[in-house]
Amino acid sequence: MEHPSDTDTAGGDHYIPPLRFHWLTPFYDGVLRLMSENTLKSRIIDEIELKPGDRILDFGCGTGTLTIMLKRACPDADVMGLDLDARALAIAKRKSMESEITIEFFQESISKPYEKSKITENSFDHIVSSLVLHHLTSEEKRQALKGIFELLKPGGKLLIGDWGKAANPVMRIAFLTVQLLDGFKTTSGNVQGLLPHFIDEAGFEGTVERHTLNTVFGTFSVYAASKPNTF
Repeated sequence: MEHPSDTDTAGGDHYIPPLRFHWLTPFYDGVLRLMSENTLKSRIIDEIELKPGDRILDFGCGTGTLTIMLKRACPDADVMGLDLDARALAIAKRKSMESEITIEFFQESISKPYEKSKITENSFDHIVSSLVLHHLTSEEKRQALKGIFELLKPGGKLLIGDWGKAANPVMRIAFLTVQLLDGFKTTSGNVQGLLPHFIDEAGFEGTVERHTLNTVFGTFSVYAASKPNTF
């Protein structure tokens, strides 16, 4: 069977797999366990006041760990996952089936996620994204955040968990591992602490860094923001 290359595109969109190379994707969940993934992603969920009937999108869901955690936190919410990487989505679907949890996963560009019937503008109460934006260049980050803005309902909430500005020199050195793997061009905005600026640029309001947690790979930050009600 022929496999896509590590610089593959889908629908004309370039993307970086979870651990940069497709052949490493099966090891992604194991690597994240080294940084207490469930603890980090629980911080994201803690910031969302989930209630039955809410529509929630895990934007760049990867292997689906956060998506499944969201559904477990509120079984009566409508939870969906979106990602461009077919290999990661296959793992996500398998994990949800093994957990006997029903979640819809869509393979779609994170910059133009409008081709699927349920992925439409102004349709989500909450959008979460974990460890996605550091794979994108500054311009791609802007495009992705604009896409998220359009998907949220007025007053909808955005929660992003990703690498932030290093809390100390040790964390800065630790983050070099991520940069060597994922690239310096895509991670430079994270190192400079620019994610809140990019979020504001996309039109969000009330952007705040809710949590910072030091991990073996660097400082993980959780950012919260809202789409204005008057939009």
